[in-house]
Amino acid sequence: MRPAFSNALYYPSIDIRDTNWLKTAILFWDSISTIVPEDLDQPYVQPDTQYLADIGFLKPLYVNSDDRSVVGIENDIIKLLNRPKFKETFFTANTKKYGGKLVSERSYGVRESLENLPNSGIYSKKMSWKIQDEIRYLSKNLEKNEIYYLDSELAYIYMIVLANKLCEDHSLGMVTDHESCFKAGNTVKYGHRTGMRPEDRFRSRRPKDHQLEQGL
Repeated sequence: MRPAFSNALYYPSIDIRDTNWLKTAILFWDSISTIVPEDLDQPYVQPDTQYLADIGFLKPLYVNSDDRSVVGIENDIIKLLNRPKFKETFFTANTKKYGGKLVSERSYGVRESLENLPNSGIYSKKMSWKIQDEIRYLSKNLEKNEIYYLDSELAYIYMIVLANKLCEDHSLGMVTDHESCFKAGNTVKYGHRTGMRPEDRFRSRRPKDHQLEQGL
C-alpha cells in the first residue's frame, strides 16, 4: 500500500549513502527531497544519488536563514537550546581535531566529562538568524560559522523539528533511515515523524553516523 503522501522529505543528512534503502524507497515514493542550504551547489556526491538527481527522483529542497519554515521553528528551538541538558554543548569548528573542546565559558567546570560528547554539524543556512544569534550568545565566544557543531542529540532533534515543519509547509511525507536520529526524536513530540511499524521498515532504517561528517 502506498503512503498517504507521494513525495517525501529525507532527514537528517543531505546526501543518502544507503543504496539498499534508496532502492526500496523508489518503490514507494514518486520523489524524495533532502534539506540543502541554498549555496551548496553539489549536494549529492554518491554515484547513486547523483543518478537519481539527474532523473528527477532525488531533489534538493533548498533553504536559507530567512526561509519561512526555518524561521517558523525558531521559538521552539531557542527554548530547546536553553534547556540545562543542551545549554553547554556547543563546539568549536575544530572540535574533532582538538578533542571536542567546548567553547562555552560556563563549561569549564564540567569540561572533562563533556569534551568527548559526539557532535554533529548543521549548516548555518538551515538556522534562522535568531537561532544563530542565540547559539553565539550561549557559547559566549563563538563567531559566525558556515557550520555550527552541536551535541549530536541536539543536532538530531533540530533536524527532526525542521524536517517536520518543512513537511507541513510543502505537503511531504517524512522519512529517515537513521537509527540515532529517530531515537533522539523520541524526546520531542512532532506528529508527522515517520513511525516504526513493520510495514514502514523501509522508512525506519537509518544510515551510518559517518553521513553527518560534512554537516547536516
